[in-house]
Amino acid sequence: MPIGSSGFKEALPLLRGAFADAGRDPDSAEAVPFGVLPSPGKLEYLESLGVREAVLALPKGGADEVLPALDAYAAQSAATSPRAEPGSTRPSARSLSAGARRCARG
Repeated sequence: MPIGSSGFKEALPLLRGAFADAGRDPDSAEAVPFGVLPSPGKLEYLESLGVREAVLALPKGGADEVLPALDAYAAQSAATSPRAEPGSTRPSARSLSAGARRCARG
């Protein structure tokens, strides 16, 4: 499994082509990059490729190291992402951060 988003631009058309060749809707093909460092513009770039989800990289360590990174990701998301439409299943940055804190506490 590749880590980060390297190669997604080249791989997504191949994946969609394989879906079409198999008689499936190519627009239903989804890929989720794993271990993405959400640098400025990275998530917007992935979104422009049709990526709807990404698993973000986190630092190794305990709650003292991980929670500040999650808070920073949540703040970045809140500052750059449009608000979810009513009824959307997309979690808000606040709920992501709160959920991560609950998990970290056990």
